[in-house]
Amino acid sequence: MKKIFFNVLVLLSLICLPVVMSAHTIVASAGEHGTISPSGDVEVTDGETQAFTITPEGGYQIASVIVDAANVTENIVAGDGVFFYTFENVTADHTIDVTFEEIPTYLITVVVGENGNVYYNDALASEHVAVYEGDTPEFVITPATNYQIATLTVDENAISLTPVQLGGYTYTFEPVTAAHTLSVTFELIPVTHTIVASAGENGTISPDGNVTVTDGEDQQFQISATSGYRIASVLVDGVEAIDDLENDVYTFTNVTADHTIAATFEEIPAVTYTITATVLGGHGTVDPDGEITVNAGSSYDVTFIPDEGYALDTVKVNGIVRYPVEGTGYITNNVYPLTNISENYTITVRYKDIRTYYHIHVDIETAGGTVSPADTSVIEGTDVTLVVTPNEGFHVSQFTIDGNTITNSQISEITFENVQTDHEIKISFMTNSIDEESLSVMGIYPNPNNGMFSIDFSNIEGDATYQLIDARGAVVETRDINVANGETMNFNHNLNAGTYFVRIINADKVYVGQIVVE
Repeated sequence: MKKIFFNVLVLLSLICLPVVMSAHTIVASAGEHGTISPSGDVEVTDGETQAFTITPEGGYQIASVIVDAANVTENIVAGDGVFFYTFENVTADHTIDVTFEEIPTYLITVVVGENGNVYYNDALASEHVAVYEGDTPEFVITPATNYQIATLTVDENAISLTPVQLGGYTYTFEPVTAAHTLSVTFELIPVTHTIVASAGENGTISPDGNVTVTDGEDQQFQISATSGYRIASVLVDGVEAIDDLENDVYTFTNVTADHTIAATFEEIPAVTYTITATVLGGHGTVDPDGEITVNAGSSYDVTFIPDEGYALDTVKVNGIVRYPVEGTGYITNNVYPLTNISENYTITVRYKDIRTYYHIHVDIETAGGTVSPADTSVIEGTDVTLVVTPNEGFHVSQFTIDGNTITNSQISEITFENVQTDHEIKISFMTNSIDEESLSVMGIYPNPNNGMFSIDFSNIEGDATYQLIDARGAVVETRDINVANGETMNFNHNLNAGTYFVRIINADKVYVGQIVVE
């Protein structure tokens, strides 16, 4: 019975023995200027996870992380100033060794002008600020009262900043990988004025709204109307100033106060021009007759209408001869076209007579009357009548028409119908007191002669007038003579060859004789 009980106890004791799990050791070590935690021999149960925290000292960074002789630096996880490396599912012993190195530093040279300060880490920045590689240092720039940043350069590159706090500006470097120079100067904040610019409908003003202008500076405003409109008015401080625009630009000069400028616009009325056409000297018309008004850009054909038998002589447009102008073709078929009209036109036209004329020439060979009209021009195809009027006491003794002689005609009119050629009329007049018997009282010899001849007078006595007349009726010589009945007188004249008439006027009688000079 005791033996059985002993065996049972032994069995129970065996059943109650604890199960011992296998473990592994991770040896963790760190060089100078940093720590690893946990460190030393770290027991890790088989299959478990073990994390290590690596903490560099200030100014240092991890140089390397060696796990089981392998460099796993790239596998570490960064935290807030610390780094982590984790062994997952540990099934064997391991080693982890960390070394550290000094972080490279770079100098930022700070150059500050008067009337302002530069702060770094809430303190006045020194002339040289050392920062670690990769840091993004922030500098706060604070101008003095009534001052502003004049220039800000980083490595000679101009920087523009917007205030982030009252009177202050912040500049933050990108991750630093080299030395830099930050330079800042300050200037007085200038006095400024506001010009309020506005524009009505159908146009713009630029710039518009509230425009800030530095005291003493100039400011220009460009005023532009939309298509079909024009500037109607420009009020500057309520006063019309449209006449002060230059190329639609208004300029405030030496601004020392606030101003307003307001532009309004109006529709451009239709542009019109006048065409004034005038006929000088008659003999035709022109269209337009007088003055008309046409719209800008339109066209108009000025038409010249000469009377029958007339044609264009000259055409002037605004004082310039446009016809006749050889080779230019301004006027075709009596039409002068005006296209895309953009100015006023004054047009004058003269017409010329293009009808055919014939000449009627009248030659009065012996004076004693008139023919009217004498030496006239007649339009082809028309009729003309010449009136023959002997002087008192005279009649037509003979006349020729185009060489055909008619003697002792009592004609008083000569009519040419449907004139188609020139005509020549020669006519002689004779006193009514002369007849065949009267000629017998005066004998002229020799006849023909050379200008020297004698006259025998019969039944003529007393004072008389001697006249020598050429065939045209012109008096060649006149002299007073005294004749005794039956007397012979000699006459000597230097005459050209031709027919002449000797006229003796004695009391109330006239005696005529004809001589021929060879």
